[in-house]
Amino acid sequence: MFNVPLSCAGKYSVAAINPTATAISAVADLAVVNTSAATHMIARGQTATLTVSAQGNNLTYLWKKAGVPMSNGGRISGVTTSRLMINSLIPLDSAIYTCDVTAPGGVLTGGNQTLNVLVPPVMNSTLYPPTMMSDGSYSYTLGAANF
Repeated sequence: MFNVPLSCAGKYSVAAINPTATAISAVADLAVVNTSAATHMIARGQTATLTVSAQGNNLTYLWKKAGVPMSNGGRISGVTTSRLMINSLIPLDSAIYTCDVTAPGGVLTGGNQTLNVLVPPVMNSTLYPPTMMSDGSYSYTLGAANF
């Protein structure tokens, strides 16, 4: 099923009825996970909070970075919850993050989020000698990185 709202998560059964009998299926648990993509642009040194929206019974979570399961520790917390936190962001944190949500009926992947860690430009403090232009004005050259 596609585009199922979170509010539709729950227990369902099917009744098959004909003129001679009624048969009712076993109860099935339907879990729903939001698979919408999002992009986050957060400055180096800040904290990123990524969330996945899921509804259902007995859900477990596992966040992945570029398809590789993550683990809690250091700057990373919430790997097995619906809310992943990455503190003191560094450029290597830039990646696509997903969350595998396991329900009684199987695994659904949600939380497809791209994290871009922004690094401010760095100006080179060296001021090169001015160059005199033909019109009598001066031109200065500065170096910059990370832009």
